[in-house]
Amino acid sequence: MAPKLPLKDLKGVTHFEPPEEILRLEARKQYTAFIFNDGTEWLQNGCLAYWCERIQPTGLFCRVYRSHAVRVSEIEGKDACGNLLLKNGTKIPLSDEYKEELSKMLPLL
Repeated sequence: MAPKLPLKDLKGVTHFEPPEEILRLEARKQYTAFIFNDGTEWLQNGCLAYWCERIQPTGLFCRVYRSHAVRVSEIEGKDACGNLLLKNGTKIPLSDEYKEELSKMLPLL
């Protein structure tokens, strides 16, 4: 099990969340939205690059677009336009810049 991440909820209370509970991350200007498996979102200070560095050691996530990182185990496939399809039905764009890194983690994609 990966180390828990210190994240603040909407009231500013710090919680230590297991990365396995996080579905994806999305850049929102100078903030990053953490979207959890249950659909809740917590907005955190710091750009996506900062948070990707912090979660990279878990080996669970991959940056797939300038503004998106996803938990690899939640990727179901790709659509005809090249977007990633997550198990919950969400479509996430996949850029050429990040395809190689993702293919190392998911060779069949």
